[in-house]
Order: sequence, then structure tokens, then C-alpha cells
Amino acid sequence: MSPRKREDHWCDKNIVRLADSFNRDFTKIVAASMGIRQAFLNDDIMLSGEDLISAVSALEEEFGIDVGDEDYKSIQTIGDARDIVMDLVLQKAIGG
Repeated sequence: MSPRKREDHWCDKNIVRLADSFNRDFTKIVAASMGIRQAFLNDDIMLSGEDLISAVSALEEEFGIDVGDEDYKSIQTIGDARDIVMDLVLQKAIGG
């Protein structure tokens, strides 16, 4: 395997691990912040008011990120939060 292919393979494996770990942690954090069981959490649930503030604050603290005002205002559902936070976590992981 060429050095470039090894590097790509390593990167792909680590991104998959990061994504798996992120999804587990994201679900635990959001469920806990909303006071619901993880089994009832799905991406279509609307986030607003205290649930939104609590979930985003907990996610920022856990992942060491800052959800900017523009992104924060665009969050309407758990799926929106998942997408935005995952993007920020990946950017942080790759040094962006």
C-alpha cells in the first residue's frame, strides 16, 4: 500500500470512529439535557426554548466547540443540531 493510500485509509478509519463516538455521545447528551430516554430521541424532534439552550450548551461543553449565532438560529430540530455540531467537531478534528 502506498504511503498516500495508507494515510487516506488511516484518516477514513479515524473519521468513522469519530462519527460513531460522536453519535453515541450526542444522543446521550441531548437526551439527558432534555430529560428524555435515549430510545425516544429522533432527529425530527423540534428543539426550542430551554431544550435548545440546554442541549447546545451541553454539546459545546462536551465537544469543546462554539456554535455561532448564525448556526444557533438555524437549529430547529435535533437533526439540525446533530449536523451542525458534527461539522464543528470534524472541523476541530482536522484542524480547520
